Amino acid sequence: MCGRFAQSQTREEYLAYLAEEADRDIAYDPEPIRRYNVASGTKVLLLSERSEHLHHPPRS
Repeated sequence: MCGRFAQSQTREEYLAYLAEEADRDIAYDPEPIRRYNVASGTKVLLLSERSEHLHHPPRS
């Protein structure tokens, strides 16, 4: 099963929104993936929006 995913900016542009959060060592490709279907097991940068702010979930 795959999911839908949209990444229109680079990783650094998204992380600039997270400046107030602690620096994170994120080992994912910094360039947009330029596709919308993401296969199971694909590593993607996930961000969530809460109270009109972007957040990077902590690693589990």
